Amino acid sequence: MDILFLLFSFVSTTGSIYSENVLPHSGNAWGVNIFQLNLFTGSIEGEFEGVIFSRSTTSPFKDRTELRKKYIGYIQRNYALRFGTFYTSIGRGFIFNATEEEIARLVRFLYGFEGKVHIGSFDIKALFGKPKSYVFYNLTDSSDIVGGGEMNMGSESRSLGLSFLRVLHPISRGLQKENKTYNMGGIHANLLSDKWSFYLEGDLRWGWNETYFKDSLGSALYLLLEREISWGSLRFETKDIHAFSHPYMLPPTLNHYGITLNNGIDERGVLLGSDFSPLSDVFCTIEYSHTWSTGKGKSTGNGHLEEEYLEIKRSGDPVTLLFSFDHVYFKKTLAAGLPHRLEITPLFGILFKLPLNFGMEIRYQNRYRNTEGVIYRDNDWLFSLSHFPEFDIVLAYERRRGDEAGTWKRVELVWHIDDNVDFSITLGNQKEDLVCSGGICRYEPAFDGIKIKFTSRF
Repeated sequence: MDILFLLFSFVSTTGSIYSENVLPHSGNAWGVNIFQLNLFTGSIEGEFEGVIFSRSTTSPFKDRTELRKKYIGYIQRNYALRFGTFYTSIGRGFIFNATEEEIARLVRFLYGFEGKVHIGSFDIKALFGKPKSYVFYNLTDSSDIVGGGEMNMGSESRSLGLSFLRVLHPISRGLQKENKTYNMGGIHANLLSDKWSFYLEGDLRWGWNETYFKDSLGSALYLLLEREISWGSLRFETKDIHAFSHPYMLPPTLNHYGITLNNGIDERGVLLGSDFSPLSDVFCTIEYSHTWSTGKGKSTGNGHLEEEYLEIKRSGDPVTLLFSFDHVYFKKTLAAGLPHRLEITPLFGILFKLPLNFGMEIRYQNRYRNTEGVIYRDNDWLFSLSHFPEFDIVLAYERRRGDEAGTWKRVELVWHIDDNVDFSITLGNQKEDLVCSGGICRYEPAFDGIKIKFTSRF
């Protein structure tokens, strides 16, 4: 014990505990428990994340108990090394992205090695290992092995970079197994100033393509251009992707909805947006985006996604007003499994600052959906009463009219015990619904019962 005490006296630690347990009205209870520990001492750091998934017949994932994330790193001024399971990425997500998408509940790690070195104006990164992905806690394991890296020259405000990744992909043909490979390489440039933001990335993909089950040549091009002006900012983004799709990409979606058209098989897109303030207390966001398929990709046809989004917020004391409007049309969006859908969603909100650190919020959302002739309208109300910083009480009422009609009600109590500990309990039910973020789509499962969450940070 004296040795352990002496050891930990030289080690700084942080961490967290997250627990989510569901007690449905029918079926068995299930839960998710995640324990995270970070260690720091001198130039050495480490991170360990253990998970316990207790499954029942009603849970959306499989049983698992494992040390999901574990790595040790050595950091110096001009170089760093990491071994184990960790987050990393190359470029803007076209070539490789192993990070977390919280809303869609995607977690992707690289299990292997990463080295970084800084020499003069050059920053070089090399990586090697096996990707591991979890979508809503379900492991999507892979036998692929990846190796590559990137090199950037310049500074944070001006840089030019090269990137490369090689993927070894085993496949089976009957009783025979063979290894296929594909490669990706590209160039990217970044420029930041007081008024301008510019990023350009061009990538090529060659070798085996699982989508076509043969060798192919693909490409990806992305451009971001943003200009600060006196009353706000203007933003333009565009992408052109052909035969580039692979399991480890997570590129920009170019829409507010957070969805790709066909996971990068064959899509082009543009986004025009502006953030501006016509009055000192009024803030606006307006976006138009259009993504379409050229029809050259496998099974992509003439799919497209078109969206107009508007948000207006008037911040005041004691009243803040919010309005948003989202109009989106899908056609053959393979990434979300939606062959045809029209969605129109206005939202109204009002927030009150009350005496004695109390606050109140009322929101109303009216969503119209037409999915291949299946038509319904959701009327969703949310009422929230909070006392900063101790607690929040949330009441939600959702009613669907038309096809798939129903009513859902729930109440949630959130108790902020202190700055590092939160506890919440939810009673009631909620409908199954599609959730998209960062190009990842999943269905949030229906819920009817009691849900308890606990978070502690140390």
